[in-house]
Amino acid sequence: MFGALPQSKAGTKYIFVRMDIFTKYTRLYALSKANTEVLLGKMRSFIQEVGKPEVVLSEKGTQFISGLWQQELDELNIVPSTVSVRHLQGNPVEHIMKTIGSTLRTYLHVATSVTPHDALTYQRSEPLNVLSIPKLPDMQDASMEQQPLQREVQQLISTRLYSEALKRKGGSKLSKLNNLEVGELVLVKTNLISSLWSQVMKKFFHLYEGPNEIYDVKQINCYPVSDPITKQIVGNYNIRALRKFVKWVVEAE
Repeated sequence: MFGALPQSKAGTKYIFVRMDIFTKYTRLYALSKANTEVLLGKMRSFIQEVGKPEVVLSEKGTQFISGLWQQELDELNIVPSTVSVRHLQGNPVEHIMKTIGSTLRTYLHVATSVTPHDALTYQRSEPLNVLSIPKLPDMQDASMEQQPLQREVQQLISTRLYSEALKRKGGSKLSKLNNLEVGELVLVKTNLISSLWSQVMKKFFHLYEGPNEIYDVKQINCYPVSDPITKQIVGNYNIRALRKFVKWVVEAE
C-alpha cells in the first residue's frame, strides 16, 4: 500500500500494489479509501486477471491482519502471509514502491502541487498517458495453437527462476542456518533505539533477546517465533534476525 498521497481530482490518494511473483506482472490500483473491503474487491479483480495464487504476501497493515481479510482468503483457499518483522527486503514489491515514489516526485512536487515543467514554463502540462498492456489469455481460454507457446514460456521462466535460486543459495552465508525446526530455541535480534527521556543508549543494549521458540516452519527463511512458556506468537522473523540458542552446561568437577 502506497500513500496517503495528495488527493487527486478523482478523489484518490492511495495506490494498492499487487504483483504476480512468477511473472513479475504488477498492477497498480488508485483508491480513495484503503479499508479492507476495498482492498478485497481489488484483490478479486487481480485474481480474475492473473489467476488464483497459493499464497498472498502482504505488509503488516491493519487491513491485512484483520479478521475479514483472513476469512476472505480462507474461503478462497489462499494462505495469507505477512512480511517478516523489520525486514522490508522480504517484500518483493518494495522496489516497485521506490519506483512509484521517485516517479511521483519527478512528476509532481508535493509542496507546490505542480510539475517541475509547469513551474519553469508557467504552463499546465497534459496528464500522464498510461499505457494499457493487454493481458495474456488464460490457459483454459487459450486456443490449441497458443497453449504450447504458453507452456514453453512458463517452463523457461521456471527453469531460470530455479537456477537463480540455486545460485543465491550456494553463495549465501545463511544457507547453513536454513534447517531450523519446530520447537527449536532461537535468539531474536533487537531493534531498540536510544532514548533521552529514558536515559538509555543503544550501544549498551543486548544485540539479541530470548530465547524464543520456532512455532512453525512453512516459508523459506521466514519463521513464526513464539514465547516458549505462553506459546504466544511474537512475530514472523527472517532468518537474518535469528540465531540458534546454545545453552551452556557447566559440569561439576
